[in-house]
Amino acid sequence: MSALVVQDLGVAYGSVQAVRGIDISVERGGLVALLGPNGAGKSSTLRALMGWARGASGRVAFDGEDILGWPPERIVRRGMTMVPEGRRVFADLTVDENLVVATVGRRDRATIAADRDQVFALFPVLYERRGQKAGSLSGGEQQQLALARALLSAARLLLLDEPSLGLAPKVVDTIFERIVDLKRRGLTLLLVEQNVDRALDIADHAYVLANGAIVMSGPAAELRRSAGLAQAYLGLERESAA
Repeated sequence: MSALVVQDLGVAYGSVQAVRGIDISVERGGLVALLGPNGAGKSSTLRALMGWARGASGRVAFDGEDILGWPPERIVRRGMTMVPEGRRVFADLTVDENLVVATVGRRDRATIAADRDQVFALFPVLYERRGQKAGSLSGGEQQQLALARALLSAARLLLLDEPSLGLAPKVVDTIFERIVDLKRRGLTLLLVEQNVDRALDIADHAYVLANGAIVMSGPAAELRRSAGLAQAYLGLERESAA
């Protein structure tokens, strides 16, 4: 069953059409990658799903309910949240305080305590740094904190916008391992990522955007083998097909 169904989604900024009538489906518990070159419309798509793009049209159904036009805070309460590009942690607050902020609006104290335990089990470095100011964390630690905050909002569907951006290769390994852990725990994920090889390694299905439209889609393993994907849209080097 699909957790997210996007139909004929359009996003316009004045006279500029950033997204042009795209259709996307994300199965419950699945991981879908949204790929494409810079300016293809990937982040605009995520912004529309979260209610941040005013010029959005079409239909966005989350767990069967049309949420297009809802305010972002209502979408978060419904169970969908986003880790934006650049992490955007509260630099002057401690790790612990950042996590407390993420639970504002929740009333289930016992469940929050259990969720915190799970977060620290998933991100042990955050437990070690819980009294440290978030602004003093490394980029990879801040990204883990951003993921942990999203989990503590009680999200069932997580949108990830360029989680590996600006991170060293070893740190990227850790972030992708954590994303796989989230999927194993049953979270549904929609991933926007410039590191195409890594995204296709962990995704079940992928869509490729170019100029605001979907130009390719299919199982991630099939797209990974596609020379057309590499040459036409992402500029990757691939060996020619035998």
